[in-house]
Amino acid sequence: MRLVIFDIDGTLCATADSDAVCYANAFEKVFQQPIPSTDWHTYQHVTDRGVLEEALMRLRGHGPTPEEQGAFEDAFMEAMAVVYAETPEAFQEIPGALDMFHTLRQREDVRVSLATGCIRRSALFKLEKIGLDAREIPGGFACDAISRVDIVKKSIEEAGAHIEDRVYIGDGVWDVRTCAAMGLRFVGVTEQSDAAALHANGAGVCVRNFAEPEAFYAALEDAPVPVQV
Repeated sequence: MRLVIFDIDGTLCATADSDAVCYANAFEKVFQQPIPSTDWHTYQHVTDRGVLEEALMRLRGHGPTPEEQGAFEDAFMEAMAVVYAETPEAFQEIPGALDMFHTLRQREDVRVSLATGCIRRSALFKLEKIGLDAREIPGGFACDAISRVDIVKKSIEEAGAHIEDRVYIGDGVWDVRTCAAMGLRFVGVTEQSDAAALHANGAGVCVRNFAEPEAFYAALEDAPVPVQV
């Protein structure tokens, strides 16, 4: 049995750019000032909760109150709904992602789960817009934990902690580093990210997208645990 764990933005959904715009707009609406940076590489925890916490620490010395957290998440979802209404083409699958995902879910020797820095509401919204109902798919989300490592641990726990062969599919250097720290095999997806950056951070195997299924399935077999850089 193999557990295949998927990131969402830039991995299943081609939404990395629209997600950043919605996040920044929601932050400014709720806190009345621009977010310090949308270069996610500058944050310790590249998750919706982690970025919010650190951005507010930089600006005012403390993180959000529970009320502010809720207001931000509501504003984020509202911004996402507006972008989808105005430019639905901003919510597309990474080429081949849906067919590949459905194929994996039908296999008896594979389980799939989600592990994303998104809050669950936004994750399900984006997946729904590309045609995937993920409400019953096990996963870990930013509402479960602030760090990527703890989010992935939650995903593994939900999907079946007894499964020893675990492969994470992601597009960010933070995904590579998480897998290196946890000893997980890793396949990089470079449709919306920089392959050189993934390799420089320890990724051994990358695919552009899922449009050539055989290349992806070969990557699943061959992918190593990233070398810690």
